[in-house]
Amino acid sequence: EDTQDHAAFVGARVDMLASALLDRAELLGHAHALTVEANLTERLSRRSAIDAVLSPLLQELVADRESETAALAMHVLAAQARFMQQARRMELPLGELPQELFDMAMAVFRGVAAEMLADTAAAEARLRAQFDPAARRVAKIARLVGAMQQRARRALEIDHAGVAIFVTALHMASGQPRHIAILSMSENQVARFALSLRAAGLEQAGVEEQFLFLHPEITLPDGFDTLRVDRAAAMLAAAQPWAVQ
Repeated sequence: EDTQDHAAFVGARVDMLASALLDRAELLGHAHALTVEANLTERLSRRSAIDAVLSPLLQELVADRESETAALAMHVLAAQARFMQQARRMELPLGELPQELFDMAMAVFRGVAAEMLADTAAAEARLRAQFDPAARRVAKIARLVGAMQQRARRALEIDHAGVAIFVTALHMASGQPRHIAILSMSENQVARFALSLRAAGLEQAGVEEQFLFLHPEITLPDGFDTLRVDRAAAMLAAAQPWAVQ
């Protein structure tokens, strides 16, 4: 809209837009998961001295002999630093949203604009032109985990990989959405966390190591070592209460 007072124009509409966005449960769920991720990262940094940005694994990969892997690691390092800064400021950039949530935000934007009789087509076109799913932090971490190839199992060691890489590797290996993998790490989701680790291919000893680090008071049930990877994955899929993010 052609207006001389942009601050007044935005101020008159921002509350309506915020309210409309808050009505979208999928968007709130995504933001909640990222908050849990950031809080857990900070907690492990204080408790176990795992740097919130430069984990031991990421430090190794930054110095990797393969220049492509080292370059990917540097991109992840920069993206993770931005994420932690944004989390502390309680910011969630549009450019970091998954494609479907970005599209949802744009639809909400159009709806609010229509109610205000404002033409926002040009603004939406600019936002869409700037949006690059491949530039998202999560996409960069996924590419880095993929580049690790046989070493990717190291990404499933949270004390070595750090939360961001660990939860991305868990999401990729277990076949469940990343935000659910994050939420499974909470104290009231230990059964899902155990299934996730098994579905990702960890043997009982590996699962126990992750529980010892995150939930030392929890012991795995008898017979867990007999649970097949495919069976664990099927149980996760059957118990899936959230839409894919």
